[in-house]
Amino acid sequence: MLREALVRGDAGPYREFQRAAARLVRERVPVWRELWRSGALAAAERTGARLAALAAGDCTHLEEATAYGTGPSRRGGFGMCGIRDEYTLP
Repeated sequence: MLREALVRGDAGPYREFQRAAARLVRERVPVWRELWRSGALAAAERTGARLAALAAGDCTHLEEATAYGTGPSRRGGFGMCGIRDEYTLP
């Protein structure tokens, strides 16, 4: 039904589908926002701070650097983009 309507040039049913999907997840947004703030946004802000430090010639943050060697702790898990392996880091 959606595809046929879009082929006819009628985006109304698709837009209604999008609105219905948004209504279904609306109450989850505060949790997702906090996950984003504490995860992706925080990582981007740390990266920005480190880039600013490097631009100023300060590399002291590299003293905290570590390296790990590991192998998959679980193979063949499913993720948003398909099959992937999982790694447990110390």
